[in-house]
Amino acid sequence: MKGRGGVRYGGYQGWLTAAGVSKFFADRACGVTAACNMLAYLSRRPGMEGLWPHDLTANGFNAAQKELYGYLKPRPWGIFTVGKLIRGVERYARDRGVPLRAVRRGRIAMQDYIADGLSRDCPVLLLTWNTPIRELRFHWVTATRLYDGGDGVKVVTSNWAKRKEYDFRAWMEGRSLHRGAVWFEQPAAKIFSNSRFTTGENSAILRERPEKTRP
Repeated sequence: MKGRGGVRYGGYQGWLTAAGVSKFFADRACGVTAACNMLAYLSRRPGMEGLWPHDLTANGFNAAQKELYGYLKPRPWGIFTVGKLIRGVERYARDRGVPLRAVRRGRIAMQDYIADGLSRDCPVLLLTWNTPIRELRFHWVTATRLYDGGDGVKVVTSNWAKRKEYDFRAWMEGRSLHRGAVWFEQPAAKIFSNSRFTTGENSAILRERPEKTRP
């Protein structure tokens, strides 16, 4: 995406201040930005164009996240649960005439759940409360790739409009009160096809989103 100061890997929540949101609440709108990354990407699918009636520039992204902000309405503690984000995103899509449904994780292992979403070309939204990984504390990011880096599984994310990579095991096994994840799909899509399911640390290398279609 063409952003302020060059090409960006996704959007930036701080841009919301230019749309009239106070810095206090822009700092708590990481879930809005993560969801907008996902919506921009999914909108390239036939029948889902209505999710993103904007261009892929920083100004277009900011217009979109200001609209979504009104649906998610971050509190002083941010968007603290996956359920709150799901309700807001599904209502946003419904108001635009686009069928969109969250695929809930249930009891599926976290790595398998994330891998399955990415294998279906769906960005996955990750929520972390406290964690030893400072950049992810009380924060939402958009996962775009999960792969075996040789020294362990890595997760690539869009975080503060940059491409950020983290060690999956450190994220998953680090002490934290809560970790959440969610991805969205068209309701007609078949969910959790076992033939494409990946397990354990030998997860298949999942392709990253093509450069020209990144939000």
